[in-house]
Amino acid sequence: MLFQATDSSGNPQPITTPPVVTLNPGYPRVPGLFVIFGTGQLLQTSALLTTQTQTIYGILDVPQSSVTYTRTNLQQQTLNTVSTTTSGLSTPILTASSTPLNWRSQYGWYDDLVVLGQRVVTNPTINNGAFISTLNTPPLNTCSDSFTSMLLELNFLTGGAFPNQQMGGVNANGTLNNNYSYPNLVGIQLSNSFANAATLLGPNQGNNIVLLITQSNGSQSAILNPNSTPRKIGWWQLQ
Repeated sequence: MLFQATDSSGNPQPITTPPVVTLNPGYPRVPGLFVIFGTGQLLQTSALLTTQTQTIYGILDVPQSSVTYTRTNLQQQTLNTVSTTTSGLSTPILTASSTPLNWRSQYGWYDDLVVLGQRVVTNPTINNGAFISTLNTPPLNTCSDSFTSMLLELNFLTGGAFPNQQMGGVNANGTLNNNYSYPNLVGIQLSNSFANAATLLGPNQGNNIVLLITQSNGSQSAILNPNSTPRKIGWWQLQ
């Protein structure tokens, strides 16, 4: 597979974290692996002020294929920021579309990040059909040293939202609460500081996976994934 990550204007996007690789959603009817990664970097001081749009891609790696992978043969999903005023929640969130893919003509999906300066600079992971990554946004002026950070979870099948709630707060007994209940939720703001990659814990006593995210200000956020029961992420007909 050969793919050059570029923004909508054709400018190259940096990739500084390893991709996650898994069987594709249509396997074995559709051959090949699925490669998911995000763009962005913080390797130079000058990168702190970069406002180029960064992107998360999920791409089908077709064996022995001569396909030229571009944005035009990937399905775009749309992220949207939702304020606390609109959502009624205690923190800003991200929502996403979930347009189905046509695997006959499309080779994956992409999501452009919508927060100015936001990027993927920590190692992502995939768990039970969810692509999980923290998103970090540096201060966009030299008078501030505070990052903002979010946790993102995308359905690897579409690159969009899950049909059921995927993220929530954790009750004392390890079960899901409704602190982050909102349609098409895929992202939750964490803090005004840099967020490290999420650590997966569990299943807990409520049979749920908990994501623990440590931030540079010393705080830790716990986000619950209520769907620890393995999902059906693909199917095929047996003759």
